[in-house]
Amino acid sequence: MTDQQIVKSCNALAAKIYESMGYTSPKGYRFDQAKHPQECGCWSMAVMAYEHIGDIDVEEALERLFEQ
Repeated sequence: MTDQQIVKSCNALAAKIYESMGYTSPKGYRFDQAKHPQECGCWSMAVMAYEHIGDIDVEEALERLFEQ
């Protein structure tokens, strides 16, 4: 997966986590740019899941995207 695909996929997982809590977000919402604590928590959980299951460092991928 490319860095862009990793970040996009992690955002999709964060949206599913958010939805499981009874909330909805706009399609394509960027949880990695969230300021609200609930949304930031969903992003953190999605990042942890990627690290645990796939040994993928999402935050590192995100940093590389901003370096470009």
